[in-house]
Amino acid sequence: MSTKPGAIHISHGREVGILTLCLDNKETSLFSIIKKNEAEIQFCLIKYHEQHKQLYTHCSGTNEHDRIKKLSCREIEVLRWVSSGKTYSEAAVILGITERTIKFHVANIKQKLDVYSSRQLASIATKYGLIHL
Repeated sequence: MSTKPGAIHISHGREVGILTLCLDNKETSLFSIIKKNEAEIQFCLIKYHEQHKQLYTHCSGTNEHDRIKKLSCREIEVLRWVSSGKTYSEAAVILGITERTIKFHVANIKQKLDVYSSRQLASIATKYGLIHL
């Protein structure tokens, strides 16, 4: 029995869920399968989303504001300078540390705040009054 794959992509914020359906040769239309089983599919997706949300909330355990409070004083200093537009080398000179140390702190800050880019860091720093534009 061979199968034909189909996929539904659901996105919520930064999170993406993918439901993959495999059809046997007896079914000719993915849409007919979805229509026949729409309620069950919706229920499974809602149940999965709630479980994932609870797991994520439990693992992160804190909101963005609480995560900022967990930054060290040095990390806050680095965040302020980098978010205000200073390069890593400029921030290193200002703070009297090496550029490598700045990169180390930025990586830790990104991990603690669960962000992936310096733009996100600048946005968070502005949002919580760590820098003023």
